[in-house]
Amino acid sequence: MTLSVGDRLGRYEILGPLGAGGMGEVFRARDTELERVVAVKVLPESFADNATRLERFQREARALAALSHPNLLDIYDVGSLDGVHYAVTELLEGDTLRQKIPTSGLPWQKVAEIGASVADGLAAAHGRGIVHRDLKPENLFVTADGRVKILDFGLARVAEGLDTEGATDTVTEAGTIMGTPGYMAPEQVKGEPADARSDIFALGCVLYEMVAGRRAFGGDSGMEVMAAILKEEPPQLSSTGAKVPVDLERAVHRCLEKRPEARFQSAADLAYSLKQIGSSQAVPVMATPTPTDTTAVAEKGRPWWQAAAIVAFVLLAAVTSWWALTRDGGQASNEPALDLDPNRIAVVPFVNRTGDVALDSLAARTADRLTQGVAELEELEVAPSSAVSAAAVGVDPATVAREVARGTDSGLVLTGVWDSVGAGLELQGTLEDAQAGRIVRAFDPIPASRAAPEEAIVTLRDWTLMAVQDHLHPALAFGAGDRLPKYEAYRAYRRWFETMGSGHWQEASEIDPDFLRARIGPAFANTLVDSPIAAKILEPLEGDPRLTTLQTHIVAGLRHHLEHRWEDAVSEFEWVLDYGHDNYGTRLMLLIDNLRANRPRSAIEHLERMGPTPFELRMTNTAVDLAADAYHLLGRYEEELEQAERLTAESGFLLAKRLLQARALIGLGRLDQLEPLVAESYTDREGPAGGFMLWVARLLHGHGYRTEGLEMATRAAEWWQNTNLVEGAGRCDVCTANCLSWAGRCEEALPVFQEHAAADPSNPGLWQGVAHVSACLGDRAAAQEALDRAVDLTEQTEADPWTVPLRRARVAAELGDRDEALRHLREAIAVGYYDYVNLPWKFVPLLDDPEFQEILRPKG
Repeated sequence: MTLSVGDRLGRYEILGPLGAGGMGEVFRARDTELERVVAVKVLPESFADNATRLERFQREARALAALSHPNLLDIYDVGSLDGVHYAVTELLEGDTLRQKIPTSGLPWQKVAEIGASVADGLAAAHGRGIVHRDLKPENLFVTADGRVKILDFGLARVAEGLDTEGATDTVTEAGTIMGTPGYMAPEQVKGEPADARSDIFALGCVLYEMVAGRRAFGGDSGMEVMAAILKEEPPQLSSTGAKVPVDLERAVHRCLEKRPEARFQSAADLAYSLKQIGSSQAVPVMATPTPTDTTAVAEKGRPWWQAAAIVAFVLLAAVTSWWALTRDGGQASNEPALDLDPNRIAVVPFVNRTGDVALDSLAARTADRLTQGVAELEELEVAPSSAVSAAAVGVDPATVAREVARGTDSGLVLTGVWDSVGAGLELQGTLEDAQAGRIVRAFDPIPASRAAPEEAIVTLRDWTLMAVQDHLHPALAFGAGDRLPKYEAYRAYRRWFETMGSGHWQEASEIDPDFLRARIGPAFANTLVDSPIAAKILEPLEGDPRLTTLQTHIVAGLRHHLEHRWEDAVSEFEWVLDYGHDNYGTRLMLLIDNLRANRPRSAIEHLERMGPTPFELRMTNTAVDLAADAYHLLGRYEEELEQAERLTAESGFLLAKRLLQARALIGLGRLDQLEPLVAESYTDREGPAGGFMLWVARLLHGHGYRTEGLEMATRAAEWWQNTNLVEGAGRCDVCTANCLSWAGRCEEALPVFQEHAAADPSNPGLWQGVAHVSACLGDRAAAQEALDRAVDLTEQTEADPWTVPLRRARVAAELGDRDEALRHLREAIAVGYYDYVNLPWKFVPLLDDPEFQEILRPKG
C-alpha cells in the first residue's frame, strides 16, 4: 500500500513524507481524534512477511510505549490496516546529533550534558529489559528547545517474558552481527550476546566523537572498522588536541573497554558520573601530549597475520549473518534526473481537504493568487496556470510535483492544502526543488478564518517569495534563522544586499526588530573588508537571547575573525557548515579564514564548493581574488592565472586582474609576457602605471629575479619623476623615493624620506621609509633611530596588532639580523598577521633561509 497526502491509517491522516530508509517510511500525520500532529512510521513489507519479526516489533513497541521518559521518543500507538503495519510517535523538531557535531568537536560541557541525557534514557530502557543495540549520532535527536531524545529502537531486543515490573538482560542470537560499524561493542562484532553494557560501549563511541570531532575507530571499510574495534585502542582524547577534563577522558575510555565487565556496569552510573563532571566548577583540563605520546599507540603495530586473521573473522561473521548497515541507505532512485529551468516556478492547484465542497473554489483561487504574487520577482518566471493544471490532471498526488515540473519545465514547484481545524481553516504549502528532488521549505501551517481566508494566502505568498529568493541567491540566506520575517523587512534587506547601503539594513531592522539576519548580514559584509563598523554592528548581537544556535555560532565566528583568531573562526564556521548552513557566505568566510591561517588547500576546497555565483558581483570578485592568492601560495600558477581571468569589470577589479596576471606570470617564469601588462597600465584609469610597475618590481624580487626587479623599479621611478599625480599638484616625491629604494638606489631615496619625515613628523610611514633606506645603506644607528620613531607613533594609533613587530622584522632583515627578524615576524603572525602571499618580497634577505621557508610553507 502506497501512502499519499490525504490518506488515512485509522484515525491518522497523512500530511506528507518525512523520510525513508530500510526500516520503513516515516510520514507527518494528524491524529484526528486528539487533534495533534504526529509521526507515523510504516514498516517495510519484510516485517509483514516474517511473523516472528512482526511479533517482536509489536512486543518491543508496547514495551517502549509503557515507558515515560523525557529522553526517549514517545510511542503513542501501534496498529495495522489492510496489511500495513505502523507505529505512531511524537513528532520532533530539531536536528540529529550527527548534524550537531562539528569537525572540531563540541565543548566538553555540552558533551557531558548530552551524554548524561542519553545515559538517563538508556537507563530507563535497560530497566525494562530493552537494549538499543544501534546507538549512534544519527539515532540521537536534539530538539529545538535543547532536549535529547533516543530514536529508532528498530534493532532493539526485549527480554523474553518481559513484564512491566521486571527487567532482564537482553541478548542477541549467537553468531549474528547487528548494529553499525564504528559503534558496535566487541561482543556485537563477534556475534556474541549483547546486553546493556553494549549500549554503554556505543555511547562511549558517541561521546568520543562529540569531543574529538571524529570517530574513535577508523577504517576505509566496515570490515576494517570492526577489526579496529576488536584489537585497537582509540587514541587518547587529549592526543586529538581536544581540551577535556581528566574525569571526562577517563569516563569515555572506560566506556570503550573491550571487556564488558571493565566498563560502567549500568547506564545510571554513567549518567551520574557525567552529571558530576558537567556540574564541576573547577575541572582541570588535560594538556595536549607530546608527539611521542600521541603516536605511541599507532607505532605498536601488529604482525600482518594477526590483522589478516581479525579481518577474516569479521568477514566470516558477516557472511553468516545479515548486514544491518544497509537498513539506513535505502535504494537509489532509478528515475532519470530532470533538466529543468531553475528560475521557473509552477504553482499546483491546492487541495481542499476540509470535506466542504463549498471551499473548492477557495483552493483554486489560492493557486491563482499565489501565481500572480510570485510573478513579482523579476528573476523568476511563472508557469502558466493552464499548463500546470494540464500537467497535474490524473497524476498521483505523491508524484504530482515531479510530473508538473516535467510538464512545465519548472525547477521549483509549490504545492499546498487547505484543512479544517476546529471552526477555522489552516493553509499549508511546500516549496520543492524538482531539479534536486528535495524540499526547499515546508512552511508552517497558517491559521485562517472561514470568513476571511485571504490574509493566510497573502502570508503564504510572502513566505514563498522569501524562500524562493533565499534558494536562488544562497548568499542572502547567510545567518538566516528559522522564522521568516515580515516581507517588507526582507525587501529592505535585499536592497541593502544589492547596494550595500547602510540605511536599508537599518530600515529592515526597524520594520522587524526580530529579523536578526538584517544585522548579521551587514556585520558579515563589513567583516569581509575589515571595516571597524563590523564590530559596532556585531556588539549588540552578542548574547542576544533571540539568536538561534546557528546564529550564535556565526556571530562567534565573526567575532573571532575581527579579533584575528583565524583558527577559532574556522572552527566556528566549520560548525556552521556541519550544521547544514551551506551557502555562499559560510563558504566565503571559510575561504578567507583558512587562507589567513595559511591553509590555502582548505581554502580552495571551500572555493570549489561555493556553488553558483551569487547576484552580488563584489562577493564573486572577492572570492576569485582570494582564490588566486591560495593558488599562488601553493605554486599552482596556471590556476592562479585562470582565476585572474575570472575577475569581472567592476571598479577596482580591472587593476586587480592585471596585478594577479603579472604575479602568476612571474611565478611561471614567463617574464616576456609582462610587457603588454605594463603597456596597459599606462592607460589604466584605476591606478597609476608607476604603482603597477613598482608592484611588479617587488614581485620579481620576491621570486628571486633581482636584476629584472631592479630594472622594473627604475622604470617605475622614472614614471613618477615625469608624471603629475593630479594636474597641478606636482609629482609624488615619496612615490619616487620608494621606487628608488627598490631599484637599489637607496642613497638617492634617503634625503627624500628624511625631508618629508621632517615636514610631517607625526607620520610613522615616513619614518619607516627612513629606517628602511638607512638599513639598506648599512647605517644601523640611523635605521634604529628612525624605526623607534615609527614604532612610537604607531603605538599611539589604532593600528593592527602586528604592525609594530612587522616593522621591526623588516628592518632587522634589511640589517642582516636574521634571528631578530624571524622572532619579530613570528610575533606578528602570533597576533594575527596573515599576508603570507606577500611575505617573500617583504623579506627578500630571508628568501633562502630554511626557517623563513618553513613559515611560508602552507599548513593545510
